[in-house]
Amino acid sequence: MLSRRKIWRNSSGVLHALRSLLELVFPPVCALCGDDVSGSQEGASGDFLWKGWAICGECLKEVNWLRPPFCPRCAMPMKSGVVSSHLCGDCLASPPPFSSARALLVYGDEVFPLLHKMKYGPEASLARFMGVLLARHFLWQIRDLGIERVVPIPLHKKRLVERGFNQAALMARPIARALEIPLELRCLVKVRPTSPQVGLKRSERVANLKGAFAVTEKARISGKRLLLVDDVYTTGTTLSEASRCLLKAGAKEVHVITFARVS
Repeated sequence: MLSRRKIWRNSSGVLHALRSLLELVFPPVCALCGDDVSGSQEGASGDFLWKGWAICGECLKEVNWLRPPFCPRCAMPMKSGVVSSHLCGDCLASPPPFSSARALLVYGDEVFPLLHKMKYGPEASLARFMGVLLARHFLWQIRDLGIERVVPIPLHKKRLVERGFNQAALMARPIARALEIPLELRCLVKVRPTSPQVGLKRSERVANLKGAFAVTEKARISGKRLLLVDDVYTTGTTLSEASRCLLKAGAKEVHVITFARVS
């Protein structure tokens, strides 16, 4: 009978061989700087490597990870020098409809090329890569929330045709798979096109998204704790409007996860 140590060594060898094979089929390129990291001393660790995409060692040092302290309700990074996370002033004054928010990175110049290439490249596999990273780094935190369904922010059908994919849906799939819970792709829909949110004032953003979302299959989410997935948390207007729609349709709670958070 094999000892635990031998089993671990054997499984480690198999994983190493599989990773080497994957690197031959999908030579890893850093999603942030574009460098080929296969065989490089600055290559990414396994946590930041997936089917041809990686975050190289140099970029791992440069990106701004969202670490405490931050607001547990909206994930806003704290800049006041406090040592512990607490609700920010905006969430104390006007709490968002969702119960919590998490993000992997603080949005900055280092992250912009990845998101721009993913959306406007367009490069669908980058969205999957981002979802894999979220699943790897937040799996246990999400499980502790008791999440029962994963729901991506939808695109209007016109925008979906133009882009060819919904990045939030592609990000949500590996998260749902890791959690072993249903991915709801059709219960939350965007029923009307909206203008780009960039450059709009908060009041204009709210008006732009008012009534933009609808729930078509209420029974799928009624009484459930949901995880709402999107690529970037900017002002929270889109996530708030979608959350209100889900809660009004009977969801018990809505929690938010995004790849990046604008500070």
